[in-house]
Amino acid sequence: MRFFAPLLLLAAFTFAQAPAKNPAKPYCNHDLGYCFDYPANWKMLGDVYEGHGVTVAPPQPGDESQWAQVTVAAMDIPTPEGKTPPTVDDLVTALTGKMAEQTANMETVRRSQETLARHPAQLLQVRYDEDGKRWGETIVAMDAGNGTFYTVVYKARVGEEAKYQTQVVAILRSFRLAP
Repeated sequence: MRFFAPLLLLAAFTFAQAPAKNPAKPYCNHDLGYCFDYPANWKMLGDVYEGHGVTVAPPQPGDESQWAQVTVAAMDIPTPEGKTPPTVDDLVTALTGKMAEQTANMETVRRSQETLARHPAQLLQVRYDEDGKRWGETIVAMDAGNGTFYTVVYKARVGEEAKYQTQVVAILRSFRLAP
């Protein structure tokens, strides 16, 4: 469970499981092969990436596109004939490059090897400017094999990332591959 400490980067955070104040609501996408639980009082914002992912968020004032949110997605990356299959490192490197092209003042805060659903994963934590605001994003990417990758992404404005840390950790802990 060493994954959670780098995600939060808060020395005061403890891993003790506090009793849930709100029951969890399960979400499963059997076609894409993943499930996770999110707080029942959070809102399902809907599908993303042409149905390959879903975004959930705690209710917040203002425009939903500006809310702190968690996006969970699956993607298949085919291996071209005669090429080496892509790795999770390749995926995270590609994501970093794409984000740097689409945002301003992007900086990598942390990149480390972690674990998600008992599989090796990579954590990438970045900060960038978009829409006149400074954002923090933590991406956890996992290779499930056969060219299928899963990502769990937490996005929030810098300074507000810790506000939902307990719920985000619970989502990450609950992430699992669908039977």
